[in-house]
Amino acid sequence: MRRAATLGLPAGCAVLGLTGAATAPAAPAARVSCPLRASGGQAGAVQWSFSDTSPALGAAHGTNAYTHGRGTWRGGHAGGTVCLSESGPESTKRDLVLSAAGAAKLSTGVTRLGLPGVELALEVKVAASDDAACAPASPGRLTLFASYHEAHRDSAVLRFRSGCADHDLRYGASNLHVLITRGGAQVGG
Repeated sequence: MRRAATLGLPAGCAVLGLTGAATAPAAPAARVSCPLRASGGQAGAVQWSFSDTSPALGAAHGTNAYTHGRGTWRGGHAGGTVCLSESGPESTKRDLVLSAAGAAKLSTGVTRLGLPGVELALEVKVAASDDAACAPASPGRLTLFASYHEAHRDSAVLRFRSGCADHDLRYGASNLHVLITRGGAQVGG
């Protein structure tokens, strides 16, 4: 007998074909798809967003990743959604939906990559995954850096504390774009 399951996902994220045998020891991975919809900001909150279309640094050879996310930060707490889509050799594809919620640290006047800028460290949890080894609720951290002076070079680092280490990624190529703003103006600039 087969049964369907439903996951509570952030707005704009869909899970396709989530079914599994009731007697199976481990449920098969779901098909996850995550386009982010446009969203309005909260007045007075810091808005963060990023996207990268290049292969991630440190990813397995032949792996490409498209990662994007956005949300808000206010008073030491963040919210938002991050979507990670990886494709590798032999047409394997894995998607993760992460939710940013809880404590977050915004640091202005920091120097990374030899440039001054602003950094935002977010606690994230897996909201949906089609990678059986990376279960929902697995915790991680996303650290975003946006430089705003002269040369514009950004970085993003995604690290997990359990089960999802295959998705630990670093971004820093010219295709990465990180924005950390308040009311449309750069934070800490």
